[in-house]
Amino acid sequence: MSYIQLKHTPILTQGSHHEYYRHPESHGKCIRIATDHDGQRSSNREMTFIQLMRGRDRSTKTLPRFYGLIRTDLGLGYVYDFIENYDGTPAPTLADILSDERMLLEHVGIEKLKNLLTFLHEDIIENQIISTKMTPRKILFPKSSDSIIHIYLTEPLGSSALIPLEYISNYF
Repeated sequence: MSYIQLKHTPILTQGSHHEYYRHPESHGKCIRIATDHDGQRSSNREMTFIQLMRGRDRSTKTLPRFYGLIRTDLGLGYVYDFIENYDGTPAPTLADILSDERMLLEHVGIEKLKNLLTFLHEDIIENQIISTKMTPRKILFPKSSDSIIHIYLTEPLGSSALIPLEYISNYF
């Protein structure tokens, strides 16, 4: 496992339990660092879920790709695709779009938004994607060109149940 120093790298964003840094050696990737015990527990839960998805040979177009672990000066890092617009600007979240009518109409459009959310819903069902807390801030809408928009669901993935029956049954 390689080693990267991040302490001089600016934080892209941070949540309650994680900080996100642009990968200094790979522009299209980011590194997520747990900042406390709850963040580490969430990351471990997500790793269990990713291993389950890989074991089931599931392929989804709505989750950022996970590349593996990396040691950093700030602790263990989790390397993912960095979700941004084609021009390098931050991809808006569903919360951004719903709170700004101009953004809704100019960035996505109502019909396209409905189609993308339907696509996400179908992908969640088909690939049995489990999220502990799906909020509008965790759904991103990056543009890959002026006219092509995608949808991604970001963490937290996996089950927080003591006995995660949803991992072994299609019923849940």
